[in-house]
Amino acid sequence: MIVTAAANRTPSELLKQLKEGGRMVIPIGNELIQELQVITKQEDKYARKSLGSCRFVPLK
Repeated sequence: MIVTAAANRTPSELLKQLKEGGRMVIPIGNELIQELQVITKQEDKYARKSLGSCRFVPLK
């Protein structure tokens, strides 16, 4: 799943859509400071990996 707008936090509605081994790429942060993250669902947990700073429009 690829999200192309920044969210202040990871939307739980999107996490629920991930299947086992599924990945989401999402910018997390405010309008000034954002980090591109890859979130992978592993059993009942979510592993997060940072891909560095980024700048996207806000998720409304």
